[in-house]
Amino acid sequence: MASLTVAVPHAIASCFTPEVAFYSPRVLIFKSEGRMRQIYFLLMIIGAVFPLYFFCLFLIENGFNSALFFEHLFANNISRFFAADVAISALVLIIFIIHQSRKLKMPSGYYALIGLAAGVSFALPLFLYLREGHIEKMSIRAEL
Repeated sequence: MASLTVAVPHAIASCFTPEVAFYSPRVLIFKSEGRMRQIYFLLMIIGAVFPLYFFCLFLIENGFNSALFFEHLFANNISRFFAADVAISALVLIIFIIHQSRKLKMPSGYYALIGLAAGVSFALPLFLYLREGHIEKMSIRAEL
């Protein structure tokens, strides 16, 4: 069997340790020893704080005025572009979460669907954080 060489930038390679990397005939798999989980957690916090900050400013200024909210959301072509982009991203994320949760037999993955109430920028890193933890548990069980 021919050896497999992968060129990886140093910044990415530093996340992985060679002793936990292993080769499969179809795929090269690295274990990140929890570093990616920490990154997803940080992105989850950022993805919740920044969008909700602006939403709270709107609520403080206007109260819960859904008509005004949608009027502002679709005020011009740029805001409609962002609204459509986020809506389609949310739909793709829902399908991705359901598919991956079933594929990995990961019931905790469905919690990320609730995270969509805070936004896609929160729900995606939340799901990736939960998935990373599930994969780590599965690999520990496989080693025993």
